[in-house]
Amino acid sequence: MTQVQQRGTASTTAVVEAWRIARAQEMQGVDPSLLTREQRMDLDRRAQVLDRVEEVVAQRLMQEPSVSTGPRVVLAHRQEWFGNKLRTALVERGVEVLDVVTDGAEAVGTAIALQPELVMVEAVLTRMSGIEVLRDIRRFVPGTRCVAQVAYEDGVRAMTEAGADAAWARKVSPAQVADGIVSLLSS
Repeated sequence: MTQVQQRGTASTTAVVEAWRIARAQEMQGVDPSLLTREQRMDLDRRAQVLDRVEEVVAQRLMQEPSVSTGPRVVLAHRQEWFGNKLRTALVERGVEVLDVVTDGAEAVGTAIALQPELVMVEAVLTRMSGIEVLRDIRRFVPGTRCVAQVAYEDGVRAMTEAGADAAWARKVSPAQVADGIVSLLSS
């Protein structure tokens, strides 16, 4: 194992451990009998999301690490056609796309386990919103840059406040988003 791989493994182990500690702290000390029905439902939903993130982390850690010379990104977008076009555009520009997911929990788990240089997040995802995904990635993988796509221009500010380095409205084409991502990775 090379020194770079050893550092990456040590870094990944530290990130995963920090995430597991935070998860345990989040779920402990809550007495469901003292909560309202809605609060219990929210707690149950959060536990399911955390379980899915944990599954994804475990799956990703079992995979062979990629040997890449270029930047690595993860795309989280609920529209398959957009994710595929963006993947193609990024690959044409020399960027390795580790995965395209439609689920916010999968995006967080993948980022924690693989620590890509950048994660692209759509505002609306299953299990977790884009804002929740950005916050978790910023918290546990602060070295990963984040960008976002929103429905309309008025949503850009919320995503940048949540931690996105850049955000685009849906009217921006996949090729233009790819150009923006490459530019951001180059800076």
